[in-house]
Amino acid sequence: MLRWRKILITGTELADKTIKLKKFNIYETFVVSLGRIFDEIKDEKLNITDFQNRLNFFADNLKREVSGYEDFFIRMISCIEVPDHFISHSLNTAIFSYILSSHITTGKVNQQNLILAALLHDIGKIDFNEDIKVKYFFRGNDADSIYINHPIWGERIIVSHLKMQGEIARLVLNHHEQIDGTGFPRKLNGSGLTINDNILITANLLDNALMKTHYDCMDTLSRVINALLQSHGEKFTPAIKSALNEIFIIKKEDRIHHRYIRFAKCKLEDLMTNTTIFCEIYNISSGGIEITSAKELNESSIFKVSSKISSSLALRDKFCKIVWGLAAENKYFYGIRFDTPTDEIILSSLDDLKIGGR
Repeated sequence: MLRWRKILITGTELADKTIKLKKFNIYETFVVSLGRIFDEIKDEKLNITDFQNRLNFFADNLKREVSGYEDFFIRMISCIEVPDHFISHSLNTAIFSYILSSHITTGKVNQQNLILAALLHDIGKIDFNEDIKVKYFFRGNDADSIYINHPIWGERIIVSHLKMQGEIARLVLNHHEQIDGTGFPRKLNGSGLTINDNILITANLLDNALMKTHYDCMDTLSRVINALLQSHGEKFTPAIKSALNEIFIIKKEDRIHHRYIRFAKCKLEDLMTNTTIFCEIYNISSGGIEITSAKELNESSIFKVSSKISSSLALRDKFCKIVWGLAAENKYFYGIRFDTPTDEIILSSLDDLKIGGR
């Protein structure tokens, strides 16, 4: 039997959803713009002045748009996927870096350099054309070699090819170091790392850890951070630990967070009956989605949902359950919650995570 639910939207809620939809579109614009910036980086005839101006403009926009909406951007990142993981990881690491730096008051934090370094931290993994590789570094296609050496190659590209500031290059070189000395490539310890180093290291780790859990929802991100603090607490400074607890750890009663209205087609796979139902998403939250369907759904089933929300953003194969339903005329409305993995699954998924990132 479907549970009836009264849906009332106040003027304030509508205004809030409108603002958040705007931020959603801005995040998508960031994805597209960053992709173009990386395409430009690969160009041997790069116009350095124009490139640096565009990158700084991008960083300024990121700070302006995220400021005051940190919570929303965190919840978006924890739910939405971007087909190009290199682009999304670079962008998300920059957003996490900005948010963390805004909550840390100890030491000197240069946010602009931090954001620029976060955007470029994996640039050593880009498959440049042969002329650039011969000129600045030599790289084969061995995955392990690329992983171990990409911070060094990234520093070289930033200094020699992009002609950027020394601190940005140093941050990129250090983004896989650890305060306990177990990182690479130089095995620096806490005394050799700055506040900005530690923020970028942590932001990189956050997005990589979240990727390991398939971007389920904000609840998953909170559990991931709890798991990381418990299993790898020695890899975070006291200031970082405090910021992580303040920003990311959510209370149990706050686990459902509605965000914005966004119409998109979606596909639901009923895993009990092996049937596929095509529906429409009319609201997305960090904990789930609200949909309309021409067919009545089995409330006791487990579903797998996929949706191409836009050309740049998607939900992919997320397990979910129905939590409420409403029948109206010839249409059915459902609230569907992402079925968040248990703590044990999350901890297991982090076992093979290379602390410091991808």
